[in-house]
Amino acid sequence: METALRPCSLLVPSCFPSIQAHDTYHLVKCNLAILKSWHIVLGLSTTPFDTDHLARALQGYKRAVGNPAPTAKLPITLPLLEQLVDALPLVCPSKQNCRMFLAAFCLALTCFLCSGKHMWEVLSIPVLTVGSVEFAHDGAFATIFLPSSKTNPFGTGVTLTAPSIPHKMCSVKALQVICSRHSSSALLFALDDGLTFSQSSFLDTLSNCLTACGISPQGYSRHSFQRGAATWVAANGADNGADNATIQGLGHWHSNCFW
Repeated sequence: METALRPCSLLVPSCFPSIQAHDTYHLVKCNLAILKSWHIVLGLSTTPFDTDHLARALQGYKRAVGNPAPTAKLPITLPLLEQLVDALPLVCPSKQNCRMFLAAFCLALTCFLCSGKHMWEVLSIPVLTVGSVEFAHDGAFATIFLPSSKTNPFGTGVTLTAPSIPHKMCSVKALQVICSRHSSSALLFALDDGLTFSQSSFLDTLSNCLTACGISPQGYSRHSFQRGAATWVAANGADNGADNATIQGLGHWHSNCFW
């Protein structure tokens, strides 16, 4: 028993001195949750994570740094996405870049994605490539393999399915455009002039498109597509909208943020 407890008994006490000044209470809790998950995977005891000492340390840290109120995250629904796509040529002079952001915007809404760095960053390892996308022979859908994501911290990957729809915002058609005539090893998202398709470029372009539409970008974030997809499905799905459990499953979360 002493041996099983050793990894956690060493790591948990050391995590508080290593906390950076800007680390939030939420981030510290997330890091501890990841550490506990590793113990479960490795078959180690998780008893130290449930001790009163750790609970008091967390509460003390929360009182010391505070727990900032969450900022508003306005949803991007299908009608707003159409406006953003129409504005793309105004903010992206490059046709190549327009095609990339069109595919990224449509995919983010279709698959309930948060535009986090694990999805977009070219410098992240592993990176999304053209080979990460497979199209059904009949064109009915496409699958996209994400090698890593926020909800998959161990890097085993997750496969998303995007259906083909008779709409100009169809993510399958947009993906076919950016994948055509490229090798499987080529980057899935690549911009002209050697610019990096990064989380910051995604958010900057989103902000510029909103401004071009006469909409203040304040309140919109990388979570807006995910929330917009949930909000739209809840209001417009079959039989007066999808049920909460289905929406939460599609979005990979447990909160009621789409209400």
